[in-house]
Amino acid sequence: MDIKSNDTVSLEKILNLGTLHVPKFQRDYSWSKTEWKELWEDIDDTFSTSMQIDHHYMGYMVLQEHAPEADEHFDIIDGQQRITTLSLLLLAAVQHIKDMAPSSERITLLFEACIGSKSPTTLEITNRLILNKHNNPIYSELLKLDGGPNRKEMIGSNRLLCGAFDFFKEMIGKKCTGGENDFAELAGGILKNLHFTYITASRDTNIYKIYQTLNARGLELSISDLLKNHLFTTIDSKEGLGEKQIDDLQDRWRDIEDNVKAANLAKFISLEWNRRNEFCRKKELFQKISNELDTSQSVHRYLRTLDGSSKMYAQLLKYDPDYWNKRCRKITGEIRACLRCLNALGIKSPHGLLLTALQEMSDEAERLKSILRIITAISVRYNCICQKQANIQEQTYSKIANAISRRKFKFDDRTKQMFQDMYPSDKEFEAAFAEVEFNSALKPKYLLMSLENNINTRDMIGKSKVTLEHILPKKPSNEWKKDFPGKIHENYIHRLGNMTLLPEKPNKELRNKPFKEKKKEFKKSSVLLTKTHVSKYSVWNPKNIDKHQRFLAKSALKVWFINWDSIK
Repeated sequence: MDIKSNDTVSLEKILNLGTLHVPKFQRDYSWSKTEWKELWEDIDDTFSTSMQIDHHYMGYMVLQEHAPEADEHFDIIDGQQRITTLSLLLLAAVQHIKDMAPSSERITLLFEACIGSKSPTTLEITNRLILNKHNNPIYSELLKLDGGPNRKEMIGSNRLLCGAFDFFKEMIGKKCTGGENDFAELAGGILKNLHFTYITASRDTNIYKIYQTLNARGLELSISDLLKNHLFTTIDSKEGLGEKQIDDLQDRWRDIEDNVKAANLAKFISLEWNRRNEFCRKKELFQKISNELDTSQSVHRYLRTLDGSSKMYAQLLKYDPDYWNKRCRKITGEIRACLRCLNALGIKSPHGLLLTALQEMSDEAERLKSILRIITAISVRYNCICQKQANIQEQTYSKIANAISRRKFKFDDRTKQMFQDMYPSDKEFEAAFAEVEFNSALKPKYLLMSLENNINTRDMIGKSKVTLEHILPKKPSNEWKKDFPGKIHENYIHRLGNMTLLPEKPNKELRNKPFKEKKKEFKKSSVLLTKTHVSKYSVWNPKNIDKHQRFLAKSALKVWFINWDSIK
């Protein structure tokens, strides 16, 4: 057997393939109430009028032989979270039966069908599912069906394991009101009517080959999980890791995950590679990294680098003035402005370049300031307003980051041209700005605050709590509809020219009031854009919204502007 795609089979058959192992380097159990609820709702929707369940497809599982010649023992390469959660759901149903009828034969039958077997002499349980070393002791405690461990003492993923069991026990209790038979039918229905397609691979199959096979079928394994498995396995094969060393590696990986947040880990791994190497697409990234990191020394070095970079990457996602004051005191204003822009606009493509520049050029204040200003201007012009392709941009940023990493960066004509290719002309930017619309508040609020700060000497952010006001309200009264009949209202409600800034209290009080009443409050505002510019109009109609937005567009040219001749 190399890689074999099997038929779609029931959960019961999956659990009866043999013993399923979560590999020692796999992540801990991580599903939370959001995923438990989604799974329960999926199952609940398939119930017929009785306690029977209709067929429901659960997706793919990827299994690999646990060891050479290890018949009926498999490692779970993909599907760990689902199979663990379903096991806890079934266990909760069995617990209900035991609570109602402690001597019921159904307990033994269901337990052996889906959980494991108990030795009649030692009473030890042989699990069908063996989790990793952090989770398996607690999972084994739950299998005893005696209430399990003390929840108050649980932390992290073990608390989630117990939480999943408790959640499903509660849901099943509400669903099954007909006694012991209901619980048995529900468990039996889950075993027989939840279906998986499973792929099996031999022990000597390269993990990347499995990755390629799944990609060819439109499926994906997490690049971060694959990489972790490769890194730890490489060290283990060279050094023969003991438990203490495994724990140390797991702790370091967990620190990296905590720094960048688990959801950002794959993105971070990608940008960390691309900022130091030739740009690589996601599909080829795992092979590139794994080919490069084939010794324990190279893996240890990579993990140290990843750990160090992750700390600064975390600070790109959430600005901490104390952190940046210690690292780059001379340019904290430019750093704050750049990060405020990227985070408000949800732009991530410059992160690799930004990380490299801040790490490698901290002693070159003026050039670093220029890079920060350029990134800010490009992010507004190219990404936010003109909405051009970020994937092309990522490659350009990667090339510039590479040059900085190799100490070959300079603001020559070639480098300037690379930046300028991502910098829409004033004409293009102004035209797009004059028409731009936003359906949410964060981006327009940032843009208007930046425009305000250009004409107002006070920095409003952090000093004045303001909210975004839609001058033409989202739900207009009949009086508003006189100037915005039919569907014209829909064409203007989300235009940036229809938005302004106000302190929170007046904003709540104004809501759907006519413009002449809103205007009275606008004139009192400390926000100059509102007080001086919006309130000068006698009426608020499509013509004046267009006019006001054209004014904002011309103002934007002065705020997000780079004098390329001054860049050196």
